[in-house]
Amino acid sequence: MNILIYSGTFYRKSIFNKNKSINHNHLDKQISELSVKYTFSILRFLLSPYYFILKVDEKMLEKDEWEEHTALLVIPDSKDISCKIKLNETLNQKILKYIQNGGKYIGIGEGARYVSALSEYKFNGNTEHVKSDGPIFFPGIARDAILSDITSNKNNHMILIQTENISSKNLYFLYFYHHTATLFIDADQFSNIQILGTYKNELSTDSKSQLKAAIIHCKIEKGQAVLFGIHPEYSTLDENLRDKNGDYSNIDNLLLIESQKIEFLKHMFQLLNLQTTSKPIISTNISDLHLFSEFPNIVEKIADVLYNISEKIAKNPAIKCENDTFYLQETSSISMHTLVENYLNNFHENDYNKIPKYIKIHRNLPNILEMPFFNHKVYFENLLESRTLQEDSYQLGNIVLYGETLTSSQTLLDKNLKLLKVLPTGFIFVATQQIAGKGRKNNIWISPLGTLMFSLVIRHSEYLKSSIIFMQYLVSLAIVEAIKNYDVYYNELDIHIKWPNDICIKQLKNIDKPTFTLNNIGYIKIGGILINCNYIDNAFLMIIGCGINVTNNFPTSLKIIIENLNAKRMCKQLPLLSEIKQEKLLARIITTLENMYYKFSSNILGFELFEQQYYKYWLHSNQIITLEDTENKVIITGIDTTHGGLVAKTIENEKKKEKIYQFLPDLSSFDVTQGLIKKK
Repeated sequence: MNILIYSGTFYRKSIFNKNKSINHNHLDKQISELSVKYTFSILRFLLSPYYFILKVDEKMLEKDEWEEHTALLVIPDSKDISCKIKLNETLNQKILKYIQNGGKYIGIGEGARYVSALSEYKFNGNTEHVKSDGPIFFPGIARDAILSDITSNKNNHMILIQTENISSKNLYFLYFYHHTATLFIDADQFSNIQILGTYKNELSTDSKSQLKAAIIHCKIEKGQAVLFGIHPEYSTLDENLRDKNGDYSNIDNLLLIESQKIEFLKHMFQLLNLQTTSKPIISTNISDLHLFSEFPNIVEKIADVLYNISEKIAKNPAIKCENDTFYLQETSSISMHTLVENYLNNFHENDYNKIPKYIKIHRNLPNILEMPFFNHKVYFENLLESRTLQEDSYQLGNIVLYGETLTSSQTLLDKNLKLLKVLPTGFIFVATQQIAGKGRKNNIWISPLGTLMFSLVIRHSEYLKSSIIFMQYLVSLAIVEAIKNYDVYYNELDIHIKWPNDICIKQLKNIDKPTFTLNNIGYIKIGGILINCNYIDNAFLMIIGCGINVTNNFPTSLKIIIENLNAKRMCKQLPLLSEIKQEKLLARIITTLENMYYKFSSNILGFELFEQQYYKYWLHSNQIITLEDTENKVIITGIDTTHGGLVAKTIENEKKKEKIYQFLPDLSSFDVTQGLIKKK
C-alpha cells in the first residue's frame, strides 16, 4: 500500500493584499518544501517498510487511479499564510470519495484548513472568513491562534507548545511555526470529532468549549482524518530549525521532547489503523560500495575501465556522472570515509544525489568486517556449484558491486549512463538496505532488513531474434525455479507468477492478509521485478532490478512461510526444509537465469522454449476478465510468443464472431482481484 504526500502546486486564492482587502486573483504556488521534506522524513521513520511513501502532484492525483492502493493521503502546509488552498473540483470530489469509502487523511496547517468548513484568517489587524472549496472533514471554524496568547516571546520563529492526549492524559511537546498555528473552534461540540491535543494556555476565543483544540480526529462515513493546527513534522533536534534566541543547551530535555512526540504520533497512526515501527534502519548515511569478484582478472579489467573514464576531483579519481559522482578508492590506501563522515551527517532528509559515492576496489576478496551483512564466500561457492553451462558461457554474476546502505541500485545505474555504458553483461549490484528503493509506477520505499535486492546488467544485441519484452517473464520464471530448487522439499512451496512480473505465494492460514484473492484463494506477494532499458551501440542495455522478501519479518517472507510449513511437517514427523540464505538464493537465481538466457538468446524459438514451463506457475490460465472500456467478458489464453502481450479471446457465443485481444505489459493495467484489465 502507498502513502501519498502532496508536494505539487495549489491553485490558491489570495486572502489579503497590501491594502488589507480581499484580493481575488488566483496564484499557482508551490506547497511548502520544508513541510513536505520533514513530513516525508517522519512518515518514513514511523511507517516504513510497511508502506511505500510517495510524493505526488495534482496531475498524478487527478489522472491516476491511486485510491485503491493508498493507505493514507497527506497534505502538508503551504508556503504563504495569505493564500487559501484551492484544488480543482474534480480532485476535491475524488479525495472526498476516497475518504468516504474508507480512506485516511492527514492535514497539516493549511492542509487542515483545506478540509475545514470555514477558515478564519488574521492579518495586520484584519479578520477574514473564507469558506472551503474542498471536501469538509471538520464542520467548524479553523481559526488563527493569537501568538501572544500562546507564548510571551512572539518573535520566535519556532515555538514549543503543550498538547494533551485526551484518552491517556499524557502531555507532549511539539514544535510548530507560529504563522500557521490553528485553533479548531468548538471541536468537542461535533459528534464526529475527537480532540487529540489542546493548547494549554488561556486563549481569547469566542467558543463554547474550554478545550482549545490543536489536533483533532474526524470520522467521515467509512474514513478518518487527523488535522494538525501545529507542525508535528519538525524535529526539535535539527539545528537548522532552531531560533537564534532559544535555549537548546539541555540535550536530554530535547531528546525527551522528541521521544514524546514520536510516541504521540505512533498512537495517532495506530488510531488510523496504520502499522507503525520505531525500529531504525541500519544507517541514515550512504555506505561505501565494494567492488569484488572470485575472479581477480575480472576486477582488474573493470578497474582499468573505471579509471579510464574518471577524472581528478580534489586529487582523487572520480567518475562524475549525470546524476551522481563516484570516487574510486583502492582498499590498500588510506580510507577517505572519515573525510566525508561529517559531511554526510550534516544531511537531514538527505539530498542523496549530492552525496559522493565511494567505490572500494578489492583486488582480493573483502573481509567480514568490511561486509558483515553479505557473505561473498557463500555466494560464490553456490554460484560455481550450481552452474551447468560450459565455462565459456558463464556471464552473469561474476563481478559484484555491493552496498550495505544505498539509495537504490536500480536508480544508481539507470541515472548514471556514463558508468552504465562501460559495465559488462553480468555485472550485479547488490544492496542490504535501500532507503529510496524503486519499483513499478515510480513507487519509492525503504526496504526491510532481510529483503534480497539486486540489479543485474545484461547487454542484449539488437541482432538477436529473441525480443527483450520476454525478459520480465524469463526473470520471473528463473526466480520461481530457483526457489523451488533451492534445496530438498522446497518444491513443496506453492509459488506462482502474477502477470506481468510479480512473484506470489499461496497464503497459509493465520499468516498475514493476502495481497490479493483469486478464485477465493489468497496470495501474498513476496517479490517483484523492474527492468529499465537503454539502447546503446546496437544493443539493448537492460538493468534487471529484483526485490524478494527472503528473511525479513515483515512483510511476509519466504522465511516465515518456511517456518510455518516446517511446523506442520514436524507434527507429521516429516523432514524439515533447510534454512534459507540470501546469498545462496541469489546465486541460484543468477545461474538459473544464466542457463535460461543462454538458450533464449541463442535459439530462434526464443520464449517458446519456456512457454509451457511459465504457464505451470502463472495464475491466469482460462481466467475470465472484463475489459474496462467495453465491459466485455474475455478469457485469457496465454502469452503471445511474438510480441509478448497477454492474449485473451471473447467467450464463445454462437451469435458473435470470436475476437482476439492482446495486452502489452507497459500499456495495460491488470486488476486481478476485480478481474479487470484496462489500457493505461
